[in-house]
Amino acid sequence: MAKKQKKVRDRAFDESWKLVLEKYFWECLDFYFPKIIAQIDKSRGYVFLEQELQRISPKSDSKKRRVDKLAKVYLKDQTEMWVLIHIEVQTYKEEEFARRMYSYHYRIWDKYEKPIASLAILADNNSQFCPKEFRLKAFGQEFMQFHFLVSKIWDWKDKEKDLKKNPNIFAIVTLASLKAYEENFASRAQWKLLLTKMLYERGYSQKEVFDLYYFLDGIMVLPEPMEIQYNNEIILLEKEATMPYITTAERIGRSEGKKEGKKEGRKEGRKEGEIKGKIEGIEAILDIKFGDQGLACMDKVQSIQDLEKLQQVFLLAKKSQSLDEFQEKIASYLV
Repeated sequence: MAKKQKKVRDRAFDESWKLVLEKYFWECLDFYFPKIIAQIDKSRGYVFLEQELQRISPKSDSKKRRVDKLAKVYLKDQTEMWVLIHIEVQTYKEEEFARRMYSYHYRIWDKYEKPIASLAILADNNSQFCPKEFRLKAFGQEFMQFHFLVSKIWDWKDKEKDLKKNPNIFAIVTLASLKAYEENFASRAQWKLLLTKMLYERGYSQKEVFDLYYFLDGIMVLPEPMEIQYNNEIILLEKEATMPYITTAERIGRSEGKKEGKKEGRKEGRKEGEIKGKIEGIEAILDIKFGDQGLACMDKVQSIQDLEKLQQVFLLAKKSQSLDEFQEKIASYLV
C-alpha cells in the first residue's frame, strides 16, 4: 500500500522573494554582489522601475516562477546605472535562461539606451545549473557574447556556520532557501524554528523580524500538525523574549477577540474583538505584501463585518500573487 502523502500548503517562493528584495535591496546586493554595491553611492537611494520593466517583459513570462526587478541607482562618480535582477526559483534549461537574460538586457538597452548591470540569483537546488553567458554563432563564427553575474544559493550549502555568523538579513534568507528543500519534514521544522529564534537573537527591528518571518513561513512550509506545533513554539518564544513581534495574523485575531470579549463580558464583545483582530491581520498582510497600495484597500475590508467572510478575505490576502488579484476577488465578499 502506498504511503499517504502529508498535506502541505503551496510554497510561495516568488511572493516571498519579492518581499525581501523590495524591502532590503541594498542588503541583497551587499550579500550576493559585494563588488557591485561597492561602486554604488547608497546615499542617493534607488528607484524600482516597474513600468519600464513591464514594457519589455514578455507576456509569456508572467506565470513563470521567478522574480524580476529593475532598479535605478547611481555610482560613486554620479553616473546613473540600471540594475536588472532575476531571481530564479526553479531550474530551467541553461539555454533558455541565458537567452532570457540576454533578451531582457537587450530590450532595455534598445528601448531606453541605459547602461545595465544584469544580475541573477539562482535559488534552485540543482548544483549543475549555473549559466553565466549567452552566445550567438553563425557560419562557424561567434558574433555575440553576453555575460551576466550569477550568485548561486546552493553554493552556500556547506557554509551554514558562516551564514549563522553573518549579520546580513540575506544570510537568514539564504539559510531558509537551502532548508526549504529539506525533504524530511521533521528536519525542516527544526530549522524553521531555529531560524525564527535567530531573528530575535540578532537584534533585528520589529519590522525586520516580521518581514523575515513572513519569508520563512512562505517557503518553509510544513504539514498542518507541524505548523500548529511550530506556532505553539513561537508563542512560548515570544513570552520568554517578551517580544511579541511575529505573532501571526490569525493569532492576532484570536488574541484581540479574547481581550475584547473579556472587557465586554459577553458574546457580542468577543465577536467584535475577533472581527477587529481579523481586520488588523488582513491589514498587516496587505502592508507587508503590497505596501501603501495594499493599505488603500482597507476601506473595503473594514466594510465587511461578517467573521466568516473576513476569514475568507484573510486567506485571500495570504494567497493572492498580486494586488490586482486581491482587488478582483474581494469584490465577491462585498455583496
